[in-house]
Amino acid sequence: MSPCSLAYKNADAKSTTQFLLDLILTYGPPRIVRSDNGTHFTAKVISQLLLALGIQKKEGIAYKPTSQGQVERQNQVIIDMIAPYVAEGEKWTDVLPVVLHAYNTAIHHSTGYTPFYLVHGYEPISIFDIAIIPSNLNHSTIIEIQKLNSIREKLPNILQKAFEKQKCYADRGKKDIDFYVGEKVLVKINVRKDKFADRYEGPYTILKKINPVTYLIEIDKNGKKQAEKKHVQQIKKYRDRSQIQSVYYYN
Repeated sequence: MSPCSLAYKNADAKSTTQFLLDLILTYGPPRIVRSDNGTHFTAKVISQLLLALGIQKKEGIAYKPTSQGQVERQNQVIIDMIAPYVAEGEKWTDVLPVVLHAYNTAIHHSTGYTPFYLVHGYEPISIFDIAIIPSNLNHSTIIEIQKLNSIREKLPNILQKAFEKQKCYADRGKKDIDFYVGEKVLVKINVRKDKFADRYEGPYTILKKINPVTYLIEIDKNGKKQAEKKHVQQIKKYRDRSQIQSVYYYN
């Protein structure tokens, strides 16, 4: 699987439509597009585009990375690869194409091949094979190539650490967690402004156990009740606090 990424200012339906069109015009239409329940994927324009091209649409659980499995693990590896450069003051939009090139031209232990080879059937000439900088280039070009060389020197170690981190994450916390129908629970909410703090709201009621890791929960949104699927890792047990108002936010 060879990841394709582009930097956009907004994660909206318009940007998503353009990104899908770019992919389709480059690689051809896929049989299935699988996404989470983000509004930029559930917009009418996306549904119409996929319908017109005969592409089946499948949706996972909103804000639950593990519901997308391989794709989200891949995304996290790329984020982990970019992070050290951002910490040093680099713009992530500048580093992203180089990181993707490194990821796609690195041999992955799970397959024994590079993602690029699995998609195209041949290995590319890598930018990392450039060893000598021609002396007749202008100064600004030389600076950019030197910057690229600085990035590439660190990438093998960063890529390995990113893979190891994802393996540890996937292996941890596999103990069984079980809830029963009718039980009151707290549900993790997505807080985009603070990625480092988990917050929960509730209590809400378990309506159905769909499978060992997915539950149907009755959610109250602005006074209107609706049923939503939630992964077990998005839920935690509620302990009655009868003296506090009915909706709580927890860190």
